[in-house]
Amino acid sequence: FECDKCLAKDKSPCILCNKSCGFMKQVENINSYWVHIQCALFNDAFECVDWQTMKLTLNISGNVFESLLNDNSKKKCSVCDSSKGFLLE
Repeated sequence: FECDKCLAKDKSPCILCNKSCGFMKQVENINSYWVHIQCALFNDAFECVDWQTMKLTLNISGNVFESLLNDNSKKKCSVCDSSKGFLLE
């Protein structure tokens, strides 16, 4: 596999967990998002469309996803107690 983020020399964090280290792929249909493969696999909003290259797509519209991210910013994650990223309740 190739880490898209490393190839792009980008410092952006994962849109789901807000961590900037580790292997990440760029979401195919919304190129401004970086996501860890393991984070995407635990979120129904993402789908792996090619398991050899680990290409990911967003299953919902970008506007709906942005709305979910904004709604989550007022809550804390039940796993890590953080209010950053996409939360698991």
